[in-house]
Formats: sequence, structure tokens, C-alpha cells
Amino acid sequence: MNDRIILPVWKKLSLHFLLIFITGYGIAIMSSRTFGQPITSDKQSVIAVQRCGMMGTNVIIKVQTEESELEKAHAAIEKAITRMQNLIEIVNARDPNSEVSYLNQNAGNVPVHIHAELMQILQTSRDVSVASEGAFDITFYAVGQLWKLRPVLPEIPTDEAIASALLCVGYQKMILNPDAMTAFLNKEGMRIELGAIAKGAVVDEAAQSLRDDGFTNYLINAGGDLYVTCPTGSPGWNVGLTNPVDPRGPVLVTIEMHRGSIVTSGNYEKMVEINGKRYHHIIDPRTGRPADRCISVTVIADNAMLADAYATAFFVMGPEKGMKLCESLTGIEAFFIDKELKTSCSSGFPAKELLNVEIKNKDQ
Repeated sequence: MNDRIILPVWKKLSLHFLLIFITGYGIAIMSSRTFGQPITSDKQSVIAVQRCGMMGTNVIIKVQTEESELEKAHAAIEKAITRMQNLIEIVNARDPNSEVSYLNQNAGNVPVHIHAELMQILQTSRDVSVASEGAFDITFYAVGQLWKLRPVLPEIPTDEAIASALLCVGYQKMILNPDAMTAFLNKEGMRIELGAIAKGAVVDEAAQSLRDDGFTNYLINAGGDLYVTCPTGSPGWNVGLTNPVDPRGPVLVTIEMHRGSIVTSGNYEKMVEINGKRYHHIIDPRTGRPADRCISVTVIADNAMLADAYATAFFVMGPEKGMKLCESLTGIEAFFIDKELKTSCSSGFPAKELLNVEIKNKDQ
């Protein structure tokens, strides 16, 4: 294997060496593939790379191809970015002109006509909600928006405010009609927010765009939601899982990926301390309070949308129930670090040595 990946703040990528640290996401992407070497015996290999900002994070797309196809690869990346931006315009709940905002504005009023892309995300969200028994629920935002976990002057909601907001939470209250292409939030005050699945969907949109243009060797990363693919028989990407309590320290383990997505949910990035108690941003939709069973969950799946959603679902469920669900699913693998820093992984997760890893705080 020639590629080494670490996921956390993307550093400068060269034609011969890629070192990527996306702090706090638990995945390290390091690629030391010699891109100047031929893909085949007689054709020169080069890469096209582009970075941009969207969804409040850094995005990088990298395509390896033949030298004669470099211009085409750059055009394909531009097209993929455009498709990503078009989907973001639909799903961004913070954009008052998006379809998601319009759906929220009409909660309890009328069904809203939506694009097929949004319908797919909402249907997938509902499927994950059903499978996780509500541990994943995009209608959580009625209560989630009460938690002001900002670095300066953070606020936590009262028990009364949480109880009132929970009346507007419940995936069962989201009515989807794929035939009419409509969605309806059937209670006034309901709100959906797609932060736990939309980024994965946007990555998948870019992957599909590159696939449509005939490319088979590329990497897409959107702030820690990673999708990679490479031709059959070629070296895969080495993905190193970082220590969530010391993300700048040595990786816990390195695994090889040839095709698929890997996403980590963790409580250690967006966290504030109020009156001696720590609070983080991953809310359990059933209680209206931050989930407290894990500090990190990494999920591998065929696509980024599922990896994104199940990483959140398993985090909320915790290792025991999350593992049980994971083992019942096809094409989903997971690695858990619980609040006691104990590790566990599903039967098909490609790094069983993680079971013997001792997680320690960096000051221990």
C-alpha cells in the first residue's frame, strides 16, 4: 500500500505527497502515493486538485488520471462542485430561501413540493430513524436549536423549554409522498435540520458526478466526511483513526480503503463547559439533551450519506445498542469509543487490533 490517509485541517497537497489533518474528526488521511508514476506501463499519471469552502467547512476533491486527461479532470471537478453547491442550496436550513426552510416555514400548514434529491435524503433519514428507534431524527431541531453551545456566553435550555420543544420532535410527524413529490411536517413548530446527513449526501453528489464523467480514482473530503475510490487491483487509501482525546497525537490504527465512505461523529470538537459541566452538540432527539454514551463513533459504509447518518445514530444509541443495530445491517461497519474510553468494533470492521488499543488522554 502506498497511500496513507489521516482525516482532520487540510494541509497543502503536492503531486507526490499528500498529508491531511482534519482535526477532531477522528480520521487521518495521509497519501504518499507517488502520483508521477504511471497508472499503466506506458501512460503518465497526474492529479487534479481543487479546494473550496462550503457548508462551513473545507472541501477538497482530488482526481488521479492520465496526463492527457488532466484538463478534463479539472472540468469534472468544477462540475462536481457545482452539483454540490446546487444541492446545498436545497438542503441548507439556515438559508431562508432553501426548500428545507420553506418546508419548516409551512410546518402544520401545507405539504411542500420538493426536489427528488431532497426526497431521497428525507426518505433515507426516515429509514435510519426507524432502524435506530428515533436515536437519529432530523426533526430534532425544534429542541436542538435551544442549545446555544457557543464559545462566548453559551446558554442551555430549561427543563420546561426542552419538554415543550420535544412535542414538536418525531420523525413519524414528517409525511412524505414520493408520488406527488411532497413533504409535510404535520405539527406547527416542527423543524428539520439535515446537518447529520446532508454533508454525506453532498459528498455522494460529487462522487456521482465524477463517476458520470468516467473517473474511477478520486478522493472527496468535506470536513471529515470522506469518500474514496480507486480502480480494481490498484493500491487503496490508508485511513488512520486518530485518538479522539489527542487528535494531534499518533493514529490509533491504519486501515486500507479501496472504495466507500468513512465518517466519524465525536463529542470532543464542539464542546463548552458551564458551571463545571461539559456539554456537546450531538443531541439525543428522544431526550432533548446531549447524548452521553460515547465520545467517538466511526462508520464505514458504501456511501457517505449512510455513513454520516449512522455515525450519529450509533453515537446516540451507545456501544451496546448501536453495535446490535450495526450487526443487523448490510454494508455498515462501526468502531466505538465509549465514555469510559473502552473500544469495540463490529464483526466486519477492518481493524480488529483496535480492540486491544488503550485510549488515554494526552496528559496521561
